[in-house]
Amino acid sequence: MKLLFALTTGVVLASGVSQQRTNLSESLQVKLSLVREVVAIDGVIEPDITFVNVGSAPFYVERSDSIGPQDIEFIARDAECEYTASSFRPTIPASYQRFLLIPFRPGERSSQMLNQINDLEPGGSDLLLPREGKYSLTAVFHSQGETVVDGLGPVWRGTVTSDPVTLIVVAPSPGKVDRMREQLEQGVTTGAADPDSIAYFRHVRDETAADLLIRLVAAGSVDPWLAEAIAHQRRPRDAEALETLSRRLSRDDPRFAESVLDLAKRLRASKPCDPL
Repeated sequence: MKLLFALTTGVVLASGVSQQRTNLSESLQVKLSLVREVVAIDGVIEPDITFVNVGSAPFYVERSDSIGPQDIEFIARDAECEYTASSFRPTIPASYQRFLLIPFRPGERSSQMLNQINDLEPGGSDLLLPREGKYSLTAVFHSQGETVVDGLGPVWRGTVTSDPVTLIVVAPSPGKVDRMREQLEQGVTTGAADPDSIAYFRHVRDETAADLLIRLVAAGSVDPWLAEAIAHQRRPRDAEALETLSRRLSRDDPRFAESVLDLAKRLRASKPCDPL
């Protein structure tokens, strides 16, 4: 993730509430763009965002030095369902807050590359799009707090949503799916689950792989991503395998076992658009 803003304490753009525009909340515009409009379902989505002061008065925007999806929320919609990468906002000490204020004069804009979403890597930002198709993707920026921070202000506060951009999700290459199936098969045979293939099928639905994931449970695997990969296949009958996995984990990791059991309950009762 690359930060393009110059963090600054700057000069006070305007001090006191009396100098704030009553329509300040309407003065910030957020524009979303994608590095690639067409991505494979096992690929990452690379969003960029641009902040623009479309008003006639200056203000500050509070930005953290690591965003996406911290105070940026992504919403993807297809013809049937809506998928969200929820915002996460860390606690920022008040003494540090002034260093996150970025001045925007009228007409000024600043762009920032965000963290990749739909990231296969553990700890990546999830926006799991379960099938190929055409999606409408929007970004929502949230900012809460005081409008004057350590003498600097006005600070823009509120919620602003970008116009939607089109995202086309296409099928993964058959060769890659075949390779990942083979790695799952080897894990079933050897009893040593391959973490890369399990992580891969946290994003990709495949009937053959779904059967192999269940066989991994029967073979004794306790890979931490196995439960999520099984749930992502969206087969309610696989809830029984998750219950087996939960019992296996209960002695060494009761908290994780409970989360897997909860996932089994949600899978068994889930409808197509329900988040898991």
